[in-house]
Amino acid sequence: MKEYIFNFHFKKIVITVLILIASAYLTCIIVYEDYIKYDYKTDRYYSNRVYDFSKIRSIRLRKKMFVDYMFLIIETENREILANRNELIELKNKNILTSDELDFINNIEKVYKMNLSEKSEDIDWNEMLNRVDIIPKELAITQTAIESGWGTSVFAKKANNMFGHWTYQVGTGLVPTRRDAGQTHEIAIFNSVNDSVKKYMLNLNTNRAYQHLRLLRSELRDANEDIRGEILSAGLLNYSGIGSDYIKMINSIVRDISRYWRLDD
Repeated sequence: MKEYIFNFHFKKIVITVLILIASAYLTCIIVYEDYIKYDYKTDRYYSNRVYDFSKIRSIRLRKKMFVDYMFLIIETENREILANRNELIELKNKNILTSDELDFINNIEKVYKMNLSEKSEDIDWNEMLNRVDIIPKELAITQTAIESGWGTSVFAKKANNMFGHWTYQVGTGLVPTRRDAGQTHEIAIFNSVNDSVKKYMLNLNTNRAYQHLRLLRSELRDANEDIRGEILSAGLLNYSGIGSDYIKMINSIVRDISRYWRLDD
């Protein structure tokens, strides 16, 4: 009888483990097939809605899934920035620019909030290349993990807002439930997760508050060193009201997520 009971419980444990493994596998399929798509024509990953990561009970699996999910989107947007940067570097080395090339530069200047150049001699190449550059994937993933609660926040799920961006255009966003009296800001709504990531990267690349981050990145470029999140995090003192504690939090999570996915691979 004891042997029968042992075998019964052993089989029960094995079945339970298999169910959990199958559930985790199916969760992976749901996340990648229903919530993130790949466009072969443009070589881009995009996501029009955020998966509800709170459905994943295992905290470790939830973090692993979130890191993998956000990496694809962040890497996609970084590739677009890098393509523009490389084209700018080529144009910088040309003696004469065509009208189409100057139009391209003017468009970049407009997007990155710079004065428009009427002719090639007016272009501030140093400032442009300081702005048109990537955000390290480990830093972007860490910040979206903090700001969206690893993809579980209401604003992430309802507004594709992964970084807590505000808007002051009344009626266009979600009204925060804990907004102080007299405040008018709303939580911005994005059409896709990619749009939220674009906004975040553009914010770091143009806002005066993150000029130090851009300087640190430029110094790494000049030294031909890797652009690392733990170094650029020092330029985010103004991102949060908790100042240096926010930077400590970022660097702690950067190290934490390395357990879930090797960002250097």
